[in-house]
Amino acid sequence: LKGAQVYQRRCAGCHGERGQGSMVVPPLNRNRLVRGVLDEHLEVILWGRARTAMKPFYDQLDFVELAAVMSFQRTAWGGRPLESIQPAIIAGVVLSSARAKPRF
Repeated sequence: LKGAQVYQRRCAGCHGERGQGSMVVPPLNRNRLVRGVLDEHLEVILWGRARTAMKPFYDQLDFVELAAVMSFQRTAWGGRPLESIQPAIIAGVVLSSARAKPRF
């Protein structure tokens, strides 16, 4: 599964096809979040952002899809060539969090 496909299917509707954002949704292209520390990026994608349109995706995408879309965002717009996030990292965060609901 390719991260670009996940992005187009689940993220582009709000963040734009090229990560350009909109008047109400921030761009991902060159955004400090996708350029910065992995933990912060992961936090927003997994749990969303309160009082914004950013919803949590921990229960909307599986670990492989989450890893693929994050890798795509960080490589395409974060200045991190060929960064590859492993699904096991995401699984560990989700499964160890009290914020997550059971996935079965």
